[in-house]
Amino acid sequence: MLDTIDSEVKPCENFFEHACGNFGKGTQTFNNFDENEELSQLIEYEEIPPFLYNRQDRFKFFVNNRHEFRTKTGIILKDLYDLCKTAENLNKRHLWYRLLNEIPFLATDRGWLMKWPFLRFQWLEFKIELNLDWILLAAEFAAHGFNTFLEVFFVENTVFVGPNENIICPNLEEIINDLKPLLYRERNIQIAYIIANELSTFCRQLNGQISSSMEIATIETDAELFKQQILDKYFHRYFLSLNFSDINLVNSRKVTIRLRRLNEIFIILQATDDRIIYNFILWHMMRKLHITDCFNLIENFENLLITEYWNWHVFEARINRDVALAMYLFHTTRFQKYRRKILLSNQWDRFLSRKLERKDFNIERSIKSYARDYLNPGNISTHYESFDTKTFTFYSLLLKIKCLHMRSAFFKPYTDDEDVNNSYYFLKEFLHFSILILYRPLIHYYATMAYDMWRQSSLLYQTDTFYTVYDCLQRQRALQLYADEYDERLYEIVIEEEAKDIYKFYASFIAILEDYRFWLEGENFSITEDFILEYFKLDSSRVMFYAAAQQYCNRNDHLFSRIINRSFMNMPEFHEAFNCSDDAAMNPQFKCMTNIFPN
Repeated sequence: MLDTIDSEVKPCENFFEHACGNFGKGTQTFNNFDENEELSQLIEYEEIPPFLYNRQDRFKFFVNNRHEFRTKTGIILKDLYDLCKTAENLNKRHLWYRLLNEIPFLATDRGWLMKWPFLRFQWLEFKIELNLDWILLAAEFAAHGFNTFLEVFFVENTVFVGPNENIICPNLEEIINDLKPLLYRERNIQIAYIIANELSTFCRQLNGQISSSMEIATIETDAELFKQQILDKYFHRYFLSLNFSDINLVNSRKVTIRLRRLNEIFIILQATDDRIIYNFILWHMMRKLHITDCFNLIENFENLLITEYWNWHVFEARINRDVALAMYLFHTTRFQKYRRKILLSNQWDRFLSRKLERKDFNIERSIKSYARDYLNPGNISTHYESFDTKTFTFYSLLLKIKCLHMRSAFFKPYTDDEDVNNSYYFLKEFLHFSILILYRPLIHYYATMAYDMWRQSSLLYQTDTFYTVYDCLQRQRALQLYADEYDERLYEIVIEEEAKDIYKFYASFIAILEDYRFWLEGENFSITEDFILEYFKLDSSRVMFYAAAQQYCNRNDHLFSRIINRSFMNMPEFHEAFNCSDDAAMNPQFKCMTNIFPN
């Protein structure tokens, strides 16, 4: 934070330029960024230093601490990541060879599949000697977590079946480039063009990008029988591969979703040659198994990672779990403020009644209750039976974990990661918070949900209020024209959308600033906080302004400098924190929004 501040630019003259003046110039965080091989892949993301409460923290924490994992699921994920690094960014030819060698149900037909993709004469020849059944092939991949035409997922004794609407159809040239490396020297390159055209047409039909032909329309009457025959064979292999018992299936609910679209897909399958469908499945799976970001793969199993983190092996040398949980509870000041307000009011009876009705009102109890029921290593081991990961290759281990991961979902209730009424949401936020305080303790108190609140706040949409603010911002510029030193960068004309952004940022920042002050004063942490900040030549009244501005450094500076400057120049809290003089550029005599948000 301090490395980024430009001391030559005064905060009361242009705060955004002051806060971002030395951004990326010689800071230790940025210098080490390219040198670290593990972090270099993150350059493609928009998360540019100074990082906040984001993916980079979690990635770095996982990479640095994965060898200390002790739970069964944690060790599995560690080994999966290590193996993934050997397969990352394989070219298409080497990838195909690895898939044939490492995936058991492909390895049995490896000799024949080396001649894939199949033309018509090959298909007719091979089909005599092999059981090249696209239904069984699709079912095997689906049972190991990679769907083709159907989307099947489980929620506690319930099986949902619907069409897979996440099939991505690349352009024809991309498909050709996928197939070219697979052709041996004796095979004509023209084969890639022929099969790519078939795959492209079929893929676009599945996505509804091109309409069904008249030929398809003539077979609709037989589609229901065809569909039932496919489903019977498909699910027989599917549940067999998932090792479900007959009792599991008999007692479960079966729910079909998006039935109309599902029927359309089966009509297309019925009208398409089996060879094309078989080629399509292998090509589609090859694309899905082309891993280019190993940590992104690990994030797909975040609930397993959270199980490892909750057991605290990687944290225990640095911070006690109860202490971290207490810090997180202090951090959730809106919850704490509401609770105290009720406790000190005459509404205690009503509060007690609601508390009894809502069992998860206490965040700490909610987190611990969820962890006890669903993150106990003993409970998880019933779904992740013992196996030696050292005997697996990357793709065999990936498919094994995917299969166990899907199977375990059948025995657990569904959890929405983003539902704030769900205990899992608070558990995940707490563990992410714990990672943050180990990496950047200086800003942990505001980082959790601040960005979302500032950019997605719905506090604005009251028409009279908005137009009052919009008119005020325009008049503020007009009055500033008469000042002796007029800085046009600070007082640009704002259009309505820009005024909305300024208003939302102002409203959300004021709310968060109030929370921060409440947290300091209510918990008697202010003395400790200022003692730490003094070492960095900061204080608790200024650090929030810096932290907010530096989220946006080098992110469309022209836009965000307007939002930051026009918001802060209208805040008495800003002028007080930075002792702005009456004639400072960031301290206009005529201010907006102060009457809308009482201090």
